[in-house]
Amino acid sequence: MVHTGDEQENYHGQTLLARYLMTETWRSEAGEWKLPLVHAYAVLKDPPAISLAPEPLQQYVGRYLGGNDLVYLIGWDGKQLQGDRPGGTTKPLVAEVRDVLYISGRPRSRKIFQRDMSAKITGFVDRREGSDFVWRCEGSGPS
Repeated sequence: MVHTGDEQENYHGQTLLARYLMTETWRSEAGEWKLPLVHAYAVLKDPPAISLAPEPLQQYVGRYLGGNDLVYLIGWDGKQLQGDRPGGTTKPLVAEVRDVLYISGRPRSRKIFQRDMSAKITGFVDRREGSDFVWRCEGSGPS
């Protein structure tokens, strides 16, 4: 059986909500149904987004390299940041906190921007489940 389960928990006075995708394996033994296996997968959701002024957001605009043949482009459409690889369909980038962006509907991955000593963006890491894929600014990069 496959189903979803919602959990609401009071954790030290705060309410935590979670949704799980559950898989249950039932087996009939001697005329009785037994539940020998349950698998629960936490269904991810987008983190809360914050609003940043256009000027700080435009600092992320640029061309980033993940390798000699791997490019990620971040642009500004006049209202919001957009990003994707060349030829792809750009997707809005949303701020979780300053220097941490994500694509709505894809909560597994965060773009965590890195800066040098003068606060200039040097690139970002694409973090997914604790593993980082490094992207560096091409040329002088964003300011």
